Amino acid sequence: MKLLQRTGLYFMGFSFVILLIGGLGIFYTLQYMLDHEMDENLHHTRAVLNKELGKMNELPPIVEIMDEVIDIREVRMPSTIEVYKDTFRLVREEGEEELEPFRQYIYTDMIKGKYYQIALNHSKFDSEDLLIAITGLIVGFLLLFLLALNLFNRFLSQKIWQPFYHTIQQIRQYSFSQPNALTALPSTIDEFATLDTALAQMTNKLTKDYQSLKQFTENASHEIQTPLAIIRAQIDLLLQQKQAETSLQHIQQIQQSVTKLSKLNKSLLLLTRIENRQFEPLELIALGDIIHQKLEALDLLVRAKSLRVERDISPLTLRANPILVDIIISNLLTNAIKHNLPDGTISILLTEDKLLLKNTGNSLMKSPSKLFERFQKADDSAKSVGLGLAIVKEICEVYHWGIDYRNEAEWHLVEVVF
Repeated sequence: MKLLQRTGLYFMGFSFVILLIGGLGIFYTLQYMLDHEMDENLHHTRAVLNKELGKMNELPPIVEIMDEVIDIREVRMPSTIEVYKDTFRLVREEGEEELEPFRQYIYTDMIKGKYYQIALNHSKFDSEDLLIAITGLIVGFLLLFLLALNLFNRFLSQKIWQPFYHTIQQIRQYSFSQPNALTALPSTIDEFATLDTALAQMTNKLTKDYQSLKQFTENASHEIQTPLAIIRAQIDLLLQQKQAETSLQHIQQIQQSVTKLSKLNKSLLLLTRIENRQFEPLELIALGDIIHQKLEALDLLVRAKSLRVERDISPLTLRANPILVDIIISNLLTNAIKHNLPDGTISILLTEDKLLLKNTGNSLMKSPSKLFERFQKADDSAKSVGLGLAIVKEICEVYHWGIDYRNEAEWHLVEVVF
């Protein structure tokens, strides 16, 4: 969720709470004011009512005058207690009885030498309607005000944060292989200006470091390959000459070490190029075709171990660098052949979202996840340099593909999820 959306949600939530509290506060405040005004009117009506009641020959239990309904009850003792409260009474209108709200004023007074408890009731029906109307108008105005304020705040925030989003977009498009200076939108906000300056300095330094590392890697690889080629050539000449058996063994050991060092140099150089994202060109690749081509190229190795290959390959097109995809398929198939059992099986399943490669083999002596680390081998006595799966994992991370390796009984399973 974006920052503006999150702050907008917080603002709307806070506004709703304030609106709810404010609406309740306004409602009860208006209700108190209307009740207080009605209580004063009822108190003033008391003196006039006593005069009217004194003119009557006999006091009935209920007297109705305009909006007032008076309940009269004779009592023995006088009381100074006066009570104001809300109550409900049944009112007949158009042949139907309905409960309506009333404000009631209860007091004790002497009329014609006797004490009577008088309950003076005044209808609150009109005042309730007025209270709801006034509260609705005020709350509606507040709601429109908060909505307009939130929209204005959103518009203002988007305008203010525009330089920030421009900078983020430039960072996303930035490439070390084709560096371009970051251009900032003019802004009067100090924090954005500071951010742009810091990013420009950082990208300049990272670009210089990247170019230096790239040049060093290329130079080191070239300089190492030259003496390695010379050493291998000299070893070949020595092997062609007659040597003592002991000397021949030493020369062969040197040759194996040189070959391993050459492979190691190429693998480390490849890893460095992958980490530095130097394989930028992307193409649409038919993965099934590449698998078939690699199986044909490795057919001699498959036959040498009498392996059975099972294929279930569906059409799948990926957008990636063809060199990196070729490396993944080559490394996985080579491992499946190299670490297989004689007369074993290789099973290849390609669907629209994953590649599952299975092969028979000996049980692992270490955790499968460790084999994705550099210089980790299933068998320490193996002649490989232990970088094959590390390279595959690094390529998968470039394209955000998932990769998993597990060992189930005699089966080794590698799954790449696109």
